[in-house]
Amino acid sequence: MQLLVQKKDKLDAEKAIKFIEKCKNAKLAIVHSSARDEVVFLNFFQSLVEKLKTPFAGMRVSGTATPEGYVEDAVAIAVLCGDFDVKVFHEKINFNEPSETVKEITPKLKGWKLCLIHSANTYKQNVIMDFILRRVQSTYPDLQIWGGLSSPPPLVATNDGIHSDCVLCTTLNGLETDFDVDTGFKFSGASEEFTITKCDEFHVLEINGKNVVEEYSKIQHMRPYFLNMLMKYLLTKSDLAKIAKSLFKASAIIRESGLRVGMKLLGTIIEEGVIEPFIALELGDEKESYLLTQSYKPEDTILKRTKTSKEDQLAVYDNLYKKFSKPNSMLMVSCAATQYWIDFDYKALEEKLEKFKCPFLLSYVFGEFGATLPYKGMEQNVVHGGTVKALAFR
Repeated sequence: MQLLVQKKDKLDAEKAIKFIEKCKNAKLAIVHSSARDEVVFLNFFQSLVEKLKTPFAGMRVSGTATPEGYVEDAVAIAVLCGDFDVKVFHEKINFNEPSETVKEITPKLKGWKLCLIHSANTYKQNVIMDFILRRVQSTYPDLQIWGGLSSPPPLVATNDGIHSDCVLCTTLNGLETDFDVDTGFKFSGASEEFTITKCDEFHVLEINGKNVVEEYSKIQHMRPYFLNMLMKYLLTKSDLAKIAKSLFKASAIIRESGLRVGMKLLGTIIEEGVIEPFIALELGDEKESYLLTQSYKPEDTILKRTKTSKEDQLAVYDNLYKKFSKPNSMLMVSCAATQYWIDFDYKALEEKLEKFKCPFLLSYVFGEFGATLPYKGMEQNVVHGGTVKALAFR
């Protein structure tokens, strides 16, 4: 893997194209942009669409980290080189009939071992992506999926265009990889537990056998309109890191009122030793009782109080370092919201990442895709929030 980072004042699509095409035996370019200026952002990708011959998969992200450090308002490019097969294609997401998208994507993945996913949908539609990817993963239980959701406003790009409602699938064969998922969340030790007692594939309908709106409002000590107002605001902001920094510099009263919901997150176990925060995205009302979360939560799912800290979030990278034995290169995606829940320490993040003596690209996204293989069935989520998902190339 070869890397190029262009910061805000040095964005140059022509130089980026030359860099990619000069890489020996370049097979794929992964282009993650956190550029804030929309015109600059679109012009950069349009130049790649028009002039870059190497296959590429591009996406809007909140920020990136490489061996050069953490940056926002920049473009980071990872070029994969070597002797392997690659194909990039896009598919329009049918949000009304996601089964139709499953039918379109699934046949195109037959025979492939690895699929990188870049998706352009809103965060509230992540549960639909989970519906799609769980069925794809169930069809091909040995297909390793890795990737993430675009920061808002959602956008992905490849050689044939820029798309705001599509999923990019980059399929690869001939590479040896390791996958891992981890989070910086723990159960708080509180004795109370809550059980999802009724749901469908897109909504939680009852908790503890009770109306989910009433029960969740009681659990979190807040009214639905406050949650909906806060999430509506946050889920449209790609620069969550800047919002978090501003809040933590403000008064304690403002900070606590803004973060209270996030700091009281419930969580559930997604696999052994890994706790995912249960992120409530929207609550219905008395007429239509439902709770929308980031992915399917089956009946009998147990929810408990969680906690996290700077140290817990940074420890994820220590864990990854221990799990992977001298990889040749790495791709990582992390939940952008982890920058909001805590006063995240970017300098400490850079120090942790210095341990990795290989090229790597870490991108902050609005949903992390992929499950540990072998896939365990339709109740194992492929889409998550609050996690770090790593793909190490041997």
